[in-house]
Amino acid sequence: MKTLTLLLLCAPAVAQSTTHQLALNYNFNGIVHQGETGLPDDLNGFRSISDRGLNFTNGIPGDALLNSYSIIAAANTLDIVHLGNRNTVSGGAWAFEATADGNNIGVQPTWLPNPDHTTLQISTLPSPVGLVGASHFSCIYQISDGGGSFDVILDLASGAQVTGTITGGDWFAGPYPGCDSVDMANFGALLHITEGTIDLTAYAGDSVTAVGFGNASNGGGGYAIFSAMEFHQLLWRSVRFQSHSPCLAFTVSLSPPATATQQLPDSKGLMSWKPPRALYVAASSAAYIARSDACITRQPPVGSKPSRSYSPNSTPL
Repeated sequence: MKTLTLLLLCAPAVAQSTTHQLALNYNFNGIVHQGETGLPDDLNGFRSISDRGLNFTNGIPGDALLNSYSIIAAANTLDIVHLGNRNTVSGGAWAFEATADGNNIGVQPTWLPNPDHTTLQISTLPSPVGLVGASHFSCIYQISDGGGSFDVILDLASGAQVTGTITGGDWFAGPYPGCDSVDMANFGALLHITEGTIDLTAYAGDSVTAVGFGNASNGGGGYAIFSAMEFHQLLWRSVRFQSHSPCLAFTVSLSPPATATQQLPDSKGLMSWKPPRALYVAASSAAYIARSDACITRQPPVGSKPSRSYSPNSTPL
C-alpha cells in the first residue's frame, strides 16, 4: 500500500434538483373541467368555493408554474383542498339551496357531506418524503374575497412539526382562465394562482409524513389548494485530482450518490476510482488539498504486473 498526496481543483458548483409531488387528500370539486359547465345542480359536478372558479375545460394551461405541479385534470372528481365554508363565504351570499331550480346557485352535492372545512385539513402521505440538502415545500392556491393567509403544518418522521404561514392576494384579474356565475360556471374573468414556499433546509435528514392546511385568516373567503410538492437541491462539482506523477492525473465529476466506481484511462492502464461521500462538501476555495479514504486502483494492461492500490491521505490547507 502506498500513500499519495492529491491536489483537488474545484470547478463552480452545479445544482442537481429533485421534485416529489405530494398526494393530497382532496375534499372539494372546485375546478371546472370539460362537461361541468351549465350544471349547477349536478350532484356530482363542480361547485364554486365562492362565486367563481378556474376554467380548465380546454385542459390545464401550460406554463412554467403549472407545469411544475401535478393538477387533477378529470371532471366530476375532487380536485382541490378547500379551506372555508361554502355556506358562509362572502357573508353567506352563495349558500347552497335546498332544492334544484336551475339558477346559478346549486344544491349541496353528494361528494360534500359537510360544507364546513374551517378545521385543519390533513393529508397523510402514502410514504414518507425525505428531506435532503436545500429542501423546500411549495404549493399553488388561490383565495377569494380579498385574499389572506393560511398555515401549512408538516409532520416529520422524527416527531417534529413544522408550521409555515403563506399568503395570497385576491384571485380576481389574473392570467388564468376563469368561470363566474357561481355554480353555473359560465366563462368569466381571468384569475390568479399563487405559489407559496416554506424552507425546510434546517430539517435535512428527516422525512415529511403528513401535510396539513388550516388557520385561514379570512373567515369570509374561500381557499383552494391545487397541488403541493417537495423539492431539494444537492451541489456537486467537477474536480481534477492530480498527483506528483503525471500518469495518475485524471478528471472526474462528483455527483451523488457516491456508490458507483468510475473507470478512467491513464498512460499505464485503466484506473478505477470510487468517490467517497466525504468529498461532497461544497468547497468555497478554488483549490485545496483533500483528505479522503478514496481508493484508486490501477489495472495494468494484459500481461503486466498485478494491480496496485493507492490510498490518498493528506492535510487540508
